[in-house]
Amino acid sequence: MDSAQFQQFTATLQHTLNADDRVRALVGIGSLAQPERVDRWSDHDFWVITTAEGQAHFLNDLSWLPDQATIALALRPATEYYTVLYTTGHIAEFAVFALTDLARGQLDHYRMLFDKNDIHMQLQAVYARTQDKQQNTDSTRTIGHFLVSLCTGAARDARGERLSAHTYIFQYALDDLLTLIAQHIPAQQPDRADRFDPRRRFEQGYPDLSALLEPILALAPTAAALRLLDLAEQLFHDRMPAFPVSAIAATRAFLQMIERG
Repeated sequence: MDSAQFQQFTATLQHTLNADDRVRALVGIGSLAQPERVDRWSDHDFWVITTAEGQAHFLNDLSWLPDQATIALALRPATEYYTVLYTTGHIAEFAVFALTDLARGQLDHYRMLFDKNDIHMQLQAVYARTQDKQQNTDSTRTIGHFLVSLCTGAARDARGERLSAHTYIFQYALDDLLTLIAQHIPAQQPDRADRFDPRRRFEQGYPDLSALLEPILALAPTAAALRLLDLAEQLFHDRMPAFPVSAIAATRAFLQMIERG
């Protein structure tokens, strides 16, 4: 979807919903919250805020969506949420909240596309609560999960279960490492960070660390696990209170034993 098509989709969505009295606000998130990031690969991410009576209509009848005739697939991962795939490959991800349901949501960057009920302060409270929750994530637990995932992945690799090994090392362990980086190391470009998915725009937010990670991702699972462990120790030994020195040592010994065969 080129820039003109993206803008037309947005304008149609905004016009259709603004004209309906059951819709109280339209909130852009993702690329819609930061228009300077929009490119040909951007999705449409948004919240529709409705009256209590109108919510069911917008959840059960998607004819209000732009280009409705070209919808190829509509998934409903949760009661208020949809992921819609168009025949062009374009994706719209959205939630439909009644005013009384806003507390269920989580927000990072957002932008009001229209607001009939002056709900900005409610959304700001959701945003603040989301930030507090993420900042208070237990780093000790996260690095513990990281170490367990490395050991489990290496054991699966030794058993010949390469697909499972990849999942534990390059997904679970790596996600924990990226979460810890986001918590403890300021991004070189802070506006590029994604609080819900630490993999998103990591290359732009942390170009130096991205350059360190890239060659690790090309290694075999157990070799990669050892390198990820070394990187974690380098990054967090002096940054994290109660850094688990003995657990790091035990994990390294186990990984080295498997690497030696």
